[in-house]
Amino acid sequence: MKERCEWTVRVQSTPGFYAQYEGNVKVWADEDSDEETLFRAAVKELGRGAFFDRKHLSFWKLVSVKKG
Repeated sequence: MKERCEWTVRVQSTPGFYAQYEGNVKVWADEDSDEETLFRAAVKELGRGAFFDRKHLSFWKLVSVKKG
């Protein structure tokens, strides 16, 4: 079984929207997850909260990923 750990995914909203956002999103994923998987998890998490109207990946840009 793969170990899961907490990741910090920094995302930025793409230009052209009424409110710009850049910030960190905490997600839990496998310790060997790639950036694409982590980015998708972060966007899904954002879509559950304040950005319920921005659930599509095209609304966001991946800035960085770090474990912990």
